[in-house]
Amino acid sequence: MSQSKELAKKIKLECKKLGWSYSVKDSVLTINKSIKTMEEYHEADREYSSILSVVPTTSKAKEWGTDSSGVGSVHAMYANMFSMNKSGCSKLVLNALAKL
Repeated sequence: MSQSKELAKKIKLECKKLGWSYSVKDSVLTINKSIKTMEEYHEADREYSSILSVVPTTSKAKEWGTDSSGVGSVHAMYANMFSMNKSGCSKLVLNALAKL
């Protein structure tokens, strides 16, 4: 099995284990987790990097979303959804992930 497929499986398993969903568009990976309380928000804020860090990048990467680094946390609580994105991801890995 190729390294891209192995990484894609690892990402999928980590998402499933921690209760996250994911979507792929171009070279961007988006992960989402339903939250209802501040405790769940803080848990998601601690977890997301364990998923996004698995994805290799092939160009300048940027992460953004509803983490605690900005006003996104207010939106996360209002929408009951914690969402993070990572751009510049390996298209080989993301294509493999989209096929799982």
